Amino acid sequence: MQLLTDHQATQQATTALEREFWEFHNKNPHVYKALVRLARQWCAARPHSALGIACLYERMRWEMAITTTDPNFKLNNNYKAYYARLMMSNERDLDGLFKLRALACEQGADQEEAVSEEEGEL
Repeated sequence: MQLLTDHQATQQATTALEREFWEFHNKNPHVYKALVRLARQWCAARPHSALGIACLYERMRWEMAITTTDPNFKLNNNYKAYYARLMMSNERDLDGLFKLRALACEQGADQEEAVSEEEGEL
């Protein structure tokens, strides 16, 4: 994923899911900031240990559940792969933190795969 402004990325999205991700990201920048904060906490506590984006996502869900006043706020699982790529692209200290699989759209499928957690990772 190239380093683009959020608006550029939204305009250049190649799938409906990617467009939906960028629209959500643009409306909810606090999600990205919180995921970065959590990733950095992990790196500080467990240097050189890989991490699955799903671990951060579930922690983020927990935090949002106890702090948000919006009962309809939800984190779409389909956005995990995009957040992992965006974080590693934008945050030099997080580059390489997540192991990635190709997005399904890159393989010619209709649905996109989320980043999986590899065996032995949290």
